[in-house]
Amino acid sequence: MIISCDKNDLECNTVSELEKNVKKLMAQESAEIWVSQNGFQDDYPCIGILLDKNRASITYFENEETCFVTSGEGDGSEVIEFCDGQYEVSGDQIVDKKLVLDVLKEFFCKHERSSEVAWEQLY
Repeated sequence: MIISCDKNDLECNTVSELEKNVKKLMAQESAEIWVSQNGFQDDYPCIGILLDKNRASITYFENEETCFVTSGEGDGSEVIEFCDGQYEVSGDQIVDKKLVLDVLKEFFCKHERSSEVAWEQLY
């Protein structure tokens, strides 16, 4: 599995490698992370993650035609900015940053959407 962030690709062959690399990325103030088997955005399934200090928005791309985003407890009328305003996410799609590692571990093992969070289908 390849984790891409800031034009760097981190290869993870074990869950412990994945955990070590993800923890480093989660320590950043802000990050955009892409996770797939080969590091390409057209390799399905794949996951996109936006992080800030305490929050995350996770998008699971099952294939070209099916996409899910995390469903959180936030206010849907609120807009949350990530990556210095590069991305805007609805407040009801935000989850606690602590869930990211669990979601990615399950994705690493099963190549499926995690059962650790609620999901809403976007398309």
